[in-house]
Amino acid sequence: METPSVEDRKPITTPLVTGIRAVDVLTPVGRGQCMLLTGELGTGINMLGLSAVAAQAKSGVRCVYGAVGASAEDSGMAIAGELGAFYTLVPIRPRWRGERPENGVMEHVTVVSCSPNASMAERYAATCAAFAVAEGARAEGQDVLLVLDDFTGLIGFTVDMAKLSPQLENSAPTEEDGVERMVEYEGMIINALLAERRRFLGMTLQRCARLNDKNGGGSLSLIGCMWHQKGAYKGRKGSKKDSGDLAAEAALPSGFDEMSDEMKAKITAALEKKKKAAEAAAAAEAKKDAAMAAVAAANEKFIQPRSLVEEFMSITDGQVMVDSYSPKNGWVISVKDSVSRIGTPGAAAPLKSLDMMQIRLDVMQADDMVAFGNEGDEKDYMGSRSQSIRGVLRQTPGEPSTLSETVVGVYGLQRGHVKNMNADAAAALTKKAVEKARETIPEVMAAIDAAPGTALTAEVEAKLKTLYE
Repeated sequence: METPSVEDRKPITTPLVTGIRAVDVLTPVGRGQCMLLTGELGTGINMLGLSAVAAQAKSGVRCVYGAVGASAEDSGMAIAGELGAFYTLVPIRPRWRGERPENGVMEHVTVVSCSPNASMAERYAATCAAFAVAEGARAEGQDVLLVLDDFTGLIGFTVDMAKLSPQLENSAPTEEDGVERMVEYEGMIINALLAERRRFLGMTLQRCARLNDKNGGGSLSLIGCMWHQKGAYKGRKGSKKDSGDLAAEAALPSGFDEMSDEMKAKITAALEKKKKAAEAAAAAEAKKDAAMAAVAAANEKFIQPRSLVEEFMSITDGQVMVDSYSPKNGWVISVKDSVSRIGTPGAAAPLKSLDMMQIRLDVMQADDMVAFGNEGDEKDYMGSRSQSIRGVLRQTPGEPSTLSETVVGVYGLQRGHVKNMNADAAAALTKKAVEKARETIPEVMAAIDAAPGTALTAEVEAKLKTLYE
């Protein structure tokens, strides 16, 4: 199937609700958009992709999940837990297992996977199979979400492709001089390996599109996972001395020698206790780092350098960068490193009614204020505002948020009902408001979910106000 031309497409104006509050509010995704999802190992980006699939249960969006990378081994258990069943489509010969759950989630989900020990060629074949299933559904006029976990197959194929291409055989650095060969390639003076890889990746990812009515009006959205190297987007860690590590030095207070024996004993015991606590914390951190290093070593071929991650950033329609992940509080997204190039046209209309883009600006301003600002009322206000925002956007992994639930939280945030609250208090109040909404205004919640392209009316906002009274 050919990549859709410009004439075959139409603007992306319909939102794709991912069920992840931070994504839907800070970096909204539109139907037909191509988004990169990146983070270090341990940030749960594959589970975020699965949550986006689970959120489509009643949206009418057909889903394809490509477990073709680092998570191929455990995708069966993950998908079974997240979606209630597991269907596997093996390249060349389909194989299906599992039963359809009562909630109907899997009725419109196809899982394409490969063996954990699959070669790069097999991973590429599985990736192509996932695209083929998704494009076939789009050709029938359906809206499709393809979650590709991960891009390893595509990247590996470009390496093998370069080895087999005669026009690229002399572009790599030679052992004699170590100088890469620059050639004229498609009107550019550039390393031909890089130019060919970019052309191939660009043409592949451009298959994501929203087609015009003449071509069926379907859409193909892509959320592609890519692990980046540890620390690639974080500053250098400070030394133990800089961080005031008590295990390194437990200093006695001035005048210690003149104190009574009883006071000396209390201070010495307290310092010793702090030292042991710091040593235990350091040992736990070292154990954690060792475990993560072992995981990284086992998954080395799936972790990409920063240069390659940024190459994908420049090709896709935006990226979501996950800073950290907690099984209790979910994902923490780096607002400054995440962006949707489609912008507000791909956002849900009820959220746009609540000036959702201001939330993104407030978080970025608050982070800058904490890092560079002087002490004062403005810094305190922005810090409090940031805490409230993070509390409202907090959610438990495995529990996708409906659009109406996200709207309830954002309404409370933008109308001042969670003002001056810390993250825990804001999260608790938001949860209480959502539960009250389900009980008292279920028809309003259902109407918001059914019409993501419809802005909030004054009547609906009046009913949302009652949730915080």
